[in-house]
Amino acid sequence: MPVDAVSLYGFMAESEAISYLENACILEPGADLVALWTEAQAGLGPATPNAGRPNVRPIPALFNAHLDTLATEPWFQQFVADSPWTFDLVEIAPLIAPQAQVMVEHSDAQCAAVGSPPSMEELLALCLPVDRKSPDIRIEAGDKGLVLSSPDLNVSSMGPLWADLPSDGLFRGALLAGAVVRTRVPTVQVAKVDDRYYLNNGYHRVYCVGRKGAEYVPCVVLDFDTLDQALGDIPAFDRDLLESRDPPTLAHFVGGRGADVRVHRLQRVIAVSWTEATIREGS
Repeated sequence: MPVDAVSLYGFMAESEAISYLENACILEPGADLVALWTEAQAGLGPATPNAGRPNVRPIPALFNAHLDTLATEPWFQQFVADSPWTFDLVEIAPLIAPQAQVMVEHSDAQCAAVGSPPSMEELLALCLPVDRKSPDIRIEAGDKGLVLSSPDLNVSSMGPLWADLPSDGLFRGALLAGAVVRTRVPTVQVAKVDDRYYLNNGYHRVYCVGRKGAEYVPCVVLDFDTLDQALGDIPAFDRDLLESRDPPTLAHFVGGRGADVRVHRLQRVIAVSWTEATIREGS
């Protein structure tokens, strides 16, 4: 089933844009892909002022209790570990956008309870939530495995887990072994590299609150030495473009300068399987 999205594929090179249109988008038969790309380029407009260098403000002290609670959550402490980080209000428009598209339906659903413009209480609950919710997952079981599927693309396997089960009842004396599956850390995250700021997580939420009139977003700002450390395999765009004077930004998304596209609905699928065998020791 197709879904509506806003895309910055106009920033891509011609070959990358055509590949994106052919593989990610649902197009009218006979569509002129080069013409679509040229139109998307024209719609981007001039470079965003102060791209990558947003104004950054402290979150008002009135909300310290919320921030203190979040900062003491074990999952949050594990996430930030030894990385330098702060809670800040970051200006939305100049944030560099390494991600090429946002799904409109998903964005609207995330922000359904948020006003126009959003209050600080609404922004904190949405962008710096204290609770880490369980993922929305469908499980299909077979004799030798499980297939887990979710509409949430932030769901991923986090590695193996093994643990003794309770010592009473049906599973007395049994060992549980499998994979840990959970969503990404739910905070809006901004990566800071060489005094340039990149949105690293929370695109659909930031897009929506920006469209509803918010100029700043509360987030976790993490300092990194290099762009590769900060973004990993997330970017849809070339590193040189992201570090240029005219990179893709949230101003392009929020300001209606992206291209409207229809894309394939995606889901995350994780397969967990096991085998049993008897083999010679040492073989």
